[in-house]
Amino acid sequence: MDDHILDGVREEVRNTVAKSLLEQDVDIQVIHKATGLDIELIRRLKSGGMNKHSLVPKAEPSLLSYEEFSEAIPGDGQWEFYSGVPFDSQGIGRDTLALCLIRSMGLRRLLHILPEESKQILKALLQEE
Repeated sequence: MDDHILDGVREEVRNTVAKSLLEQDVDIQVIHKATGLDIELIRRLKSGGMNKHSLVPKAEPSLLSYEEFSEAIPGDGQWEFYSGVPFDSQGIGRDTLALCLIRSMGLRRLLHILPEESKQILKALLQEE
């Protein structure tokens, strides 16, 4: 079995164990010691990710506070890769950082840099909703 696949499976097992322990109100430090997961990731698993209300992208760029930016960077700035998903196998870190960056650049800039094909896909997805 490929090492990357095996690493992804191990990460998925650790995340599943952490979520189970969080549901049982086990202390974050204990979960960290038991699973080896980053404490910040465990906090995000517990809260379902960073407060998404503070990361609402607008049409124009928004300034970020240092706290918002530092909270959005997964794994204390360590960029890891788990079976095709950056930062953590659940995609929580990826999604939080993406929202943070889009909020910083604004939706207008995002549309400006998106390839035309992506714009058409996005338009179709928005019409589905």
